[in-house]
Formats: sequence, C-alpha cells, structure tokens
Amino acid sequence: MSSRPFTTKLFSFIPYLHNEKRSMVSRSDLLKKLKYASTYEEWLAVGSELDKRDGNEDWRRDERSDEYNYDLIRTRLVELRNARKEKNTQLVLSLLRITLTRSFGNLNNMRLYRFAYAGTKYLINDYLNEVRQCLEYVNFTGDLNSQEKLNEFINLKLTLGNTALILSGGGTFGMNHIGVLQALLAEDLVPRIVCGSSAGAIVAAAACVRTYEEQMLLIHQFHTGDLSVFNEPSLPYESMWTQLKRFLTRGSFLDIQYLTRVMKKLVGDFTFQEAWERSGYILNITVSYEGLYDMPKLLNYITAPNVLVWSAVVATCSVPLLFQHATVWERDPITKALVPFTAGDKPVWMDGSVDGDIPHARLAEMFHVNHFIVSQVNFHIVPFIFDPNSTSRLERTAKKCVDLIAQECSLTLGLLSEMGILPTLCTKLQSAILQKYSGDITILPALDWRNVKKVVRNPTPSFLLDASARGKRGTWPKISAIRNQCSLEFMLNDLINQLVREQAEHPAMLMQ
Repeated sequence: MSSRPFTTKLFSFIPYLHNEKRSMVSRSDLLKKLKYASTYEEWLAVGSELDKRDGNEDWRRDERSDEYNYDLIRTRLVELRNARKEKNTQLVLSLLRITLTRSFGNLNNMRLYRFAYAGTKYLINDYLNEVRQCLEYVNFTGDLNSQEKLNEFINLKLTLGNTALILSGGGTFGMNHIGVLQALLAEDLVPRIVCGSSAGAIVAAAACVRTYEEQMLLIHQFHTGDLSVFNEPSLPYESMWTQLKRFLTRGSFLDIQYLTRVMKKLVGDFTFQEAWERSGYILNITVSYEGLYDMPKLLNYITAPNVLVWSAVVATCSVPLLFQHATVWERDPITKALVPFTAGDKPVWMDGSVDGDIPHARLAEMFHVNHFIVSQVNFHIVPFIFDPNSTSRLERTAKKCVDLIAQECSLTLGLLSEMGILPTLCTKLQSAILQKYSGDITILPALDWRNVKKVVRNPTPSFLLDASARGKRGTWPKISAIRNQCSLEFMLNDLINQLVREQAEHPAMLMQ
C-alpha cells in the first residue's frame, strides 16, 4: 500500500498545527498586554481583540440571556423610541417614570459583565442610549416650562437614587485608591458622593477639597509629594525600644504628629462645608468613638460643616494601639477659634474602619444612596471577599464557610462582652466582623502581598507608582459596568444643575 496519501496528509496537517500554535501564542501575548496595559484605551483595545478571538462579540450581539429580561428591555426601547419620534412628551415622561430604576429588567445584574472585556449586551447599550436621548428630548422640548422640567428631572432622580464611591482602609495599601481615582477621573465617572475611612480617607479628602483641574494635578502630587505619615523621612525609623517606651507611656507605638503634619499640608484648612462648596463633591469620613456604646460617626457638610477635614482624616487614621486617639477640631463660625468637635469633655476618636469601613446604611439614610462602588484594599479583608455572582460551586461553598465562622466568632465575642471580659475590645471586634466590606460594584486591586510588611512604612515613590498602576488596572474591568449603572444618574445631575443655574441667572425662565 502506498504511503503517499499518508505523507500528503501529514504535511498538510503541519501548517494547521503551526497556525493553532501561533494563535495560542498570540492570545497569550494579548493576555500579557492586557495585564500590563498602561492606559484604559490600550486595555480596552486589547480586550476587544480578545473578545473577537474568544467569540464574546457573538455573545454581545445575541440579545438572549437568562441574566436579564431582554424581552422587556427590547419592548421598552421600542416604546421610548416611538414616543420620542412622535414628540409625545407625556408618553415619554410616563415611560421614563416607570423605567428609571437600577433594577429594571435586572440590568443591575453584574453577571452581565462577566462574559466580555469590552462591555455587555449591545441591546443594553442601545436601551441606555435611547433613555439618554429621551432625557435630552424632555430638556429641549417646548411642551414644558423650565420649572416643570426641573420638577420632572428631580422626581426621576429620586426614583433612580444616588451612587457613592467608598474607599476602604488598608494602611499603605490604601495608596491603590490613587489609581482607582485616576481611572475614574479620566472617564469622568467619579460620583459626587465620596466616602473614605482610615487610609481611604486620605485619598478621598485630598480629592474632594480640590476642583476638577486641581484633581488632575493631585495625582502627580501623590506620586512625588510627601506622604511620610509614620516618621520623619530624613531620620531613620525609630527603634523597637523607642516605640515600646511610647506605648507604655502614651498607649501607642507611633507618634501621630507626622500624620498630622502631612494631612495639614495635603488637605489644607478647609472645613467640610468649604470643601463641598469648592469642589461640588460631598465628602464623608467615618470616625469611631473610643467608648463602648457610641455609634460610628459619619462626618460631612451636614453633620459637621465646620469641622476641619485634616483633623477628621487624622482621627479616622488613628488605628488603635498604633496611633494615639485623635481630637476632631472644628472652627467656630463666629470667633474662628478651633474647638473640639463635641461639647463637654474633650472627645477623642479613632480609626473609622473599626466600626464603619463601608457605611452603607448611614449613606443611604442621609443621601438616598442605593448604589455603592467600593474600592477594597484591606489586606485582611480582600481574601474573604467572594463574588456574589460567581457560578463556582467551590467559591460559593467557601463563602458559606466564612460566613458561618464569622457568625460563630460574633456570637462568642458578644457573650464575652456581656460577661464583662474586655467588653470594649470584644464589642469593637464584633462590629468589625459583622460589617459588609463590599458593594454593588467592588473594585479589588491586585495587592502585592510581599508589601504586607510595609503596611506601616512610609510609601516610597516607586511604591506609590506601583500602587497607582494596580489601582487603575483593578478599575478598568469595572468601567463598563460603572458607566452603564451611573450614566443616567450623572446626566440627570447635570440637567438639574443646568436648570437651577439658568433659573438663578434668569428668573423669568421659570414659566418659559
């Protein structure tokens, strides 16, 4: 039997193997480029190429999915488009009123953003674009006067709710928040409500006392500025004996004066009220009282308008045992003198992440926040944050085990507290265990675990650049979800602000 056919088949198969190998290598190279992308544009371009290779583009074009109500979304898209084209203003408004909720058609399901790098279903993007066009139509229509438009937009905004960006604590790992902030600023996706605790408050406060133009310069200042919060940079680190002696005499290992100096320089002497008026951002900082039964305090321009922001940051960074507890100072509106924040005895405050690292409930009560973007970098928390949308049986089982252990620890600590055994410590630990540390969208920068030993060391320029890069790369995969979840809210904010300004400048427009 001739071997020619076999030889022919063998040689014809070699190019196929070569092409397959080249394809695999190319995909590997793309994944490497994705991992080390330096800009969001580069990351998105590489991600889009991977989507084409992996067939994710076909998934995006196919409207069908069990993860959302695609029939409802398609139907409402057609109804909105027809009403707008027919210039039926009342029908457009009626449809918007029953449509503008985050959970409409299950559009807030984060599993819709797990399948493709570049985004979710094209039907969802088309629907959101149509809603934006309808809002623009209402804004420019002559069927409503200025006040009627403002009332409609305010009501729609109340229905939709607000988004808050929350930056967790985490020691020097908190510098990853710089990259998170930079990535969101570049895409104009920073919510107007920003909250920080402990290290996260440093980044939040520095951003929220500045205008947009100043915020872009802030990133460079973070990379090159002075963040020597643990000791004087020109001096060697204190010996263990010096720190132990301070602990025995003052109750803390480190001197808080360096943290205070850096915060005054970075944030200035702005109060919460002045920061809000200057930047337009609602800054929130959580602090915990050292007492047993006092609830954590959320400081902002409503609860603490005259409090100096730098003093709130110092207080929320006052980790028990590490730093001595701090006093929160406010400026007397009449005498301009600095006085302790609360009346009576001089109050002392400590690390806000002990009781309220992610203050969901308080933000919801005060600012109608129903959507939380959380940047979580606490190295002792990150390993125990599991994706609630995961389909992995192993991950779901691990989450149940962690929840069970947390409940048991909480019960034990509660019993010890009731028995009078270290009640303050047990109550604070119980509060820390029971907290929710994630959000509707949780950003988890890839932490370099080799730097755990540097968590209470002054960040070097190289550390800051690396942390910033990790923060950006942790944020880019979430940009599509953040944009889709927040774009309508941000647009309504802009429309409301525009109408308010126009009415203030031209009162006669109220009835036009």
